[in-house]
Amino acid sequence: TLDHWNRPGQPLYRVAAQRLERLGHPGFFVLSKPVFESRTKDATVWTVRSRHGILYSQNHVLKLWNRVLARGIRPFMRFPLTVSAPRLTITLATDQATTSARTILRYGLSRMTGVGFTLNLKTNDLALLSHVRGRFVSLKPGDAR
Repeated sequence: TLDHWNRPGQPLYRVAAQRLERLGHPGFFVLSKPVFESRTKDATVWTVRSRHGILYSQNHVLKLWNRVLARGIRPFMRFPLTVSAPRLTITLATDQATTSARTILRYGLSRMTGVGFTLNLKTNDLALLSHVRGRFVSLKPGDAR
């Protein structure tokens, strides 16, 4: 597990993996089943998982691939927001997550698809980068679905 903290002692992000292997270059790690966690200013917790990853700790870049799933949970949200893609790059210094791959965004029973997205993991600014197709479901208060 690699943790990064700000000066007042608040966690900025955490990178954990089932297996972490250091390769020949300093600051270069190959990850099996990596998990990235970050908390936004509004208390949203983002958890990003995949099957494989590489951490370039010197230039603060985490590359994930093979079933990447990002999940954001806010204290007041009824459902988590999930974004899935085959690959994702997280620039840790700027808290930006980006991909140019096919993307599926889900919230409750609603679903949008597009190609590529960018997400700021500190401000929750999320943008799908292509034409978006979707199905939107409005749930009534008290609907258990």
